Amino acid sequence: MAQRIQELEEEGMALSDMAILYRAHFHAMEIQLELTKRGIPFVITSGLRFFEQAHIKDVAAFMKFVNNPYDEVAFRRMTLMVPGIGAKTADRLWFEWQASYRESGERVESFSATLLKQKVPAKAKEAWDQLAYTLDELITSEGKAKAPAAMMPSILQGVYDDVMQMKFPNYETRQQDLQQLTKYSEGFTTLDDFLTQLSLIAGQDAVDQAQPKPDDDCLCLSSVHQAKGLEWKAVFVVWLADGMFPNKRAIEADENDSEASALEEERRLFYVAVTRAEDELYLTYPRLWPGSFNGETLQHPSRFLDDIPLDMMEPWNVGGSAVGYSW
Repeated sequence: MAQRIQELEEEGMALSDMAILYRAHFHAMEIQLELTKRGIPFVITSGLRFFEQAHIKDVAAFMKFVNNPYDEVAFRRMTLMVPGIGAKTADRLWFEWQASYRESGERVESFSATLLKQKVPAKAKEAWDQLAYTLDELITSEGKAKAPAAMMPSILQGVYDDVMQMKFPNYETRQQDLQQLTKYSEGFTTLDDFLTQLSLIAGQDAVDQAQPKPDDDCLCLSSVHQAKGLEWKAVFVVWLADGMFPNKRAIEADENDSEASALEEERRLFYVAVTRAEDELYLTYPRLWPGSFNGETLQHPSRFLDDIPLDMMEPWNVGGSAVGYSW
């Protein structure tokens, strides 16, 4: 997709005349990464960039603290996730941790050996203990950080999944984000490399977000909901796979005849997406989704694509793993 965008730009189309539309925010994670790598400027109208979201920063805090036990920001972010611990208690726990870490000769073979000795409010004790044991799972028996992909299940299952359910009303969407983050982390053998890449991306995000002005030539990334009433010369609609667009809930409701209107609402949203294009429309879906904890999942094209006559489109097979239609 990024390659095609660059080709259109070389042919004379401005980036500001192009848009990528998606049903859910997490659909755009890999796209944001690729655009950043290629130096293609973009703006997001559907919320924060992927790595600037609170739940992504929360998970990264565990990794950052294991990588650098002097990281106060990461320590405080983790500590404040524990119900019953406020800012003052977090300050005290941080100073106690620092003192203990220095006394140990700046070696950590067990986080729990120190953290469990620290006094926390009674209502926070169980969650605090779980946090300590979770941190132990993120290091080897020699006290070295595990690979980032090996850390993700421990962080989510040990602490953060419960935190996320209590903290965010859109829990399932954020859970899907973290599945994507897990898949992305598999490309890194060391925690240092992974955190360095996150820092580079976050740093670029900060630069990009600070600079764009209304007249800047930037590609637009947007949810379909946010794109209502807008048009671009070229539009890419992504993740047109059953279960994604339309989403799984709407399909299940339709099959059970309990809420048939949910699928029709998804169809109306699809209509909004395809009518945002003035000249060129690209409809895409992957054959496989590697972003699941259960491994790769075979994807089936959205049932909405069946409603469009094939003679109106030109099928493209991209790299053998994704399919697109040019209209």
